[in-house]
Amino acid sequence: MDEEYDIVPATEGDSERVAEFLRQTFFKYEPLNIAFKAPPNRPMEAMRFLKYLKEGTSLIAITKSGLLIGLAMNGVSRKTTEARVPRSRGLEAFHESYTKISNFVDKVENNMDIWKITGVESALYLHILAVDPIASGRGIGTKLVKKSIEVAKSKGFPSLWVMCSSHYSAKICRSLGMQSVYRLPYKDNKNEAGKPEFLPPAPHTEINMFVLNLTKAD
Repeated sequence: MDEEYDIVPATEGDSERVAEFLRQTFFKYEPLNIAFKAPPNRPMEAMRFLKYLKEGTSLIAITKSGLLIGLAMNGVSRKTTEARVPRSRGLEAFHESYTKISNFVDKVENNMDIWKITGVESALYLHILAVDPIASGRGIGTKLVKKSIEVAKSKGFPSLWVMCSSHYSAKICRSLGMQSVYRLPYKDNKNEAGKPEFLPPAPHTEINMFVLNLTKAD
C-alpha cells in the first residue's frame, strides 16, 4: 500500500471513524489486548480515550483517497493533588478483559511517580499509537510521533510521554532519543500464585514509559 498520505489533526468529529479504525487495527494487534483476549469490536462507550479528540492534540494519517491508516491519540496530562478515577470504572459492564487491561495500565502508572521523575506540571501524553498493517514499513508510526512532538512544542508542553506496551512502538521512541524512565518485563508482573499474570506474544516482552524533555535547546 503506497498511496500518498497526509498527517492532520484529529477532531471530535472523527470519533466514529477513529473508533472503527481501532477495532480493525489496534485492538487486534496490541499486546495487552491479545494477552487478555479482549474482543476487538469494543463499543465506543468503552473507549474512554476518545475524549482526547476534543483537545485538538491528536493526529491521524489519511491517504489521498480518504483512508485512515494511522493514529496518535494524544491527551493533556496535568499534575493534580486530587485522587484519580480508576480507568476501569464502569468497564465491567462491557467485558472483563477491558477492566483487566485498564487495571494493569493503572498499576504501571501507580508504580512510578512520573511527576517526580520529570519534574514538570503538565505534559502531552501519547496514549495510543496505531498504524494499519496494510501501510506498515512506511515509517508512519515514526512520523506520527515526530508530529506529536511538534504539537507538544507548539502548545508549550515541557515534556512528551509515551507508554509503550509494544516492542515496535518502544523501538520508535528509542530511535527518536526518548528516555525510558520505567520498564516492567511482563514475566515479572506476577499474580498471587507467583506466576506471570499474562504473557503477550513475542517480540513483546515489557511495558515502557518513555519521556522526551522538550525544554532542552535544540
